[in-house]
Amino acid sequence: MPKIPQLVVLILVGLLPIGLQAAPSAEIKVRATSYYLGSPFNFYVQVNGVKSAPQPDLLETDALQIRYVGAAPSSRNGIDSFTFTYEAIPLKSGRVNIPGGLVSVGSQDVPFTFSEIEVKLPKPTDEMELTVELSKTECYVGEPVTLTFHWTTNLSLNGVKAADIRIPALTDYQFRVRPPVGEFDPNADNAIGLPVSNERVIAQYEETNRNQKPAVRLTFQKIIIPTKSGDLPLLIKPPTLMCSFVEPRDGRFKGTRYPSYFNNEFFDEDVTGSYQRLMVQGQPTMLQVKPLPIEGKPSNFSGIIGSFTLDAQADPLVVEVNEPITLSLEAKGHPYPHLLELPPFSSQSALTRSFAMPAEQSRPRLVDGIASFSQTLRPLRENVTAIPALEFSFFDPEIGNYGVARTAPISLTVSPVTAVNILDAEFSDGSALKNVVEPQPGGIFANYSGPELLINRKPETWAANAFGWVLAWILPPLLFGALWYATKNLRLARHNPDLAKKRRAFSRFRFSLWKLGPDPDPNDLSRALKSYLEERFDVPHFESGARELRTIAEQVKVDQHEADILIGLIDSSSASGYSKHDVEPPAVGREGLLQLVRRLEVQAGRAAVVVVVVVLAMLTATQAFGENAPDTLAEAEEFFAKANETALVDPGKAQKFYALAAERFESLRTDFQIENGELYANLANTHFLAGDIGRSILNLRRAERFRPNDSQLAESLHYVRTQRVDIFPEKTTSLLVRRLFFWHFLFEPRTQVKIVAFLFAGMWLVLGIHLLRPINNRWQIIAGLGGVAAVLLISLLIHAGHDHRRDAVIVEAEVVARKGDSFVYDPAFTNSLHSGTEVRILEQRRDWLHVRTPNQSDGWIPASSAERVLPN
Repeated sequence: MPKIPQLVVLILVGLLPIGLQAAPSAEIKVRATSYYLGSPFNFYVQVNGVKSAPQPDLLETDALQIRYVGAAPSSRNGIDSFTFTYEAIPLKSGRVNIPGGLVSVGSQDVPFTFSEIEVKLPKPTDEMELTVELSKTECYVGEPVTLTFHWTTNLSLNGVKAADIRIPALTDYQFRVRPPVGEFDPNADNAIGLPVSNERVIAQYEETNRNQKPAVRLTFQKIIIPTKSGDLPLLIKPPTLMCSFVEPRDGRFKGTRYPSYFNNEFFDEDVTGSYQRLMVQGQPTMLQVKPLPIEGKPSNFSGIIGSFTLDAQADPLVVEVNEPITLSLEAKGHPYPHLLELPPFSSQSALTRSFAMPAEQSRPRLVDGIASFSQTLRPLRENVTAIPALEFSFFDPEIGNYGVARTAPISLTVSPVTAVNILDAEFSDGSALKNVVEPQPGGIFANYSGPELLINRKPETWAANAFGWVLAWILPPLLFGALWYATKNLRLARHNPDLAKKRRAFSRFRFSLWKLGPDPDPNDLSRALKSYLEERFDVPHFESGARELRTIAEQVKVDQHEADILIGLIDSSSASGYSKHDVEPPAVGREGLLQLVRRLEVQAGRAAVVVVVVVLAMLTATQAFGENAPDTLAEAEEFFAKANETALVDPGKAQKFYALAAERFESLRTDFQIENGELYANLANTHFLAGDIGRSILNLRRAERFRPNDSQLAESLHYVRTQRVDIFPEKTTSLLVRRLFFWHFLFEPRTQVKIVAFLFAGMWLVLGIHLLRPINNRWQIIAGLGGVAAVLLISLLIHAGHDHRRDAVIVEAEVVARKGDSFVYDPAFTNSLHSGTEVRILEQRRDWLHVRTPNQSDGWIPASSAERVLPN
């Protein structure tokens, strides 16, 4: 017997799981069978035997509050599955059903049954107490108020797990929430992390007494700022706490086992063994919020609540025209200095008349309760003698009046510019001194290498292969059109099975009428009509018939007389089942019914255009993430929020939190293979706040690929680029090219596409107007529009030929570019390159990159010092 080749065996073994793939099925999965009232939990709808599926339709329930979370594919032992995640909050106690439903898999509806769980009531306890105290019972709108939260317990905290603290004031849309003046040190010995309103809050604990028993009190503070006033006091709902309590072996609380900003047992949801679910509720709080008085309100009111004074200093005091001056302001006496934000300095008209300044304003620094602000100014003329007094209005809630914080004028001596060069003229934007990068004369350059040195080449011309050009322009569109037409039904069934099913409904209806014969029974006609309406318009079971059909007729705007005939046919069939009297069916035969339904189908197709467009738009977005991706995202957002809170108080600590946030965001891309514009924008912001200009620009460039029309993203990229150290003076030839072909550099590709679209529409518009009113020179106008469109199309082709895989951004703080791929070569430029400089990769050799700078100068840098815009 001949031996079977090993390759054939391997192929058969590999195809075995495919043959064993079971029919699609669906089921509900939960991690436990009992939960507590008000405590959220997750359940999952797992569709087996498919790689993807649309979101299931769940039956309605009033026992659970259900929220869709997301979906992800998986595969195990060669069997594919697709899992949908839901969050549910029990609203009733007792035996509760997680509702079943249907999920559409192709043309098949796969049902799944309910899953029963038990919802228990948490036990009230008087061993714990919650209190919320406000620093004021009356305040003005926009005035910060300190909220102090206390959790006092006679029970040992060593036994508390799965805690859930809800403070409504911290999630109320009527308040802005800010950190306190001096936030508690998370590294202190008596620090502890609390789960508060879905956030991690650092509190401090202390031993105390309650009801003449030893107790522990946990305390933290937040600043709440009311955003709206009212005639009646604002009722702040009481705080609540739900937790699981397991009697510990050692009742004395010894602090957490981990640093407070990481997990402790309060966050441990995995509670096993014998435990009690406890609940405690505090008392509501009242706050009267008053509006700011109209009388005496300055026209230029800054919006600042709280009085303060300003001191100003400038350095240097003797400068030339357009030379930078650093203006420093110190705000003292404000009750909440870490929340103080001054309006833009550009709003001071006395300042803008004599000085130029960048649009961006530096972030304030907080030192010993004093908020410090700085601004770069450049005098515009030599007759400027002083920095004028600056004024910022505020409202003092202590006395109920408006006031002004004013600085004293600062005398200056401004002399004419001794020498002006082109860099001073082009970069007088208030930014710091730039590092001019120019080619370094002398030295040797790197050799050419590679197998291309051994290839005999012929001169290349654009007309060398005219037949190939014809095929390149004509054959691909023809092939694409043929393929598109041949697979349109297959693609529709794959991407939108519901729509495909609806489109087949009329064909099935027509076939069912054909099977009934030339003289069918009216009841058979009614059943065929009901089946069509059920399949075409998603009317479940279609028992009442007439009411649903009348609604459909109104939605698709069917003629009322035709709708009455169809309704009469359904009513006659339904009545015959339960009425003692015969109901005369309408006089409509097989062909008449077919014509009526055909007109109904045409009207429904017109009404569904908008729905189809929405569905196609939804198909362009996909969601797939790993099981732990949401947790990683939550950690990233938590670290980012923590960094923002501590940035004004302790910048050094904030830098560490920004780094942790960036690490989590990056993990979503690398570990979970997630890419989108929002994620890259978050990475860019995080790196920028952490002081990493290079990686900020890199991720903004990556975000542009997903959000090309986002104006905010473009503005952010423009701003971050102004913070770079390096500038590159353009060569004369480059300047000339930019001026001759200004449209190629002035308009972005997406703008050019819009202009071409408008020009093309304009050509057809001229022809349309000519039909109504003759235009003698219409062909000249069309030729002019077509000529401009052709020029822009050429520009677009040049843009399309740009290989973005060669774009890179320097991410090292400083790197020396050399004339060859080794450290033995001389420097290529007079100065080093710095983080944020965008370069073009010409070649890579081992660990070196041959790059070209924006001013068309070449050099070699280590590969580790730059990252490509298109990630690997």
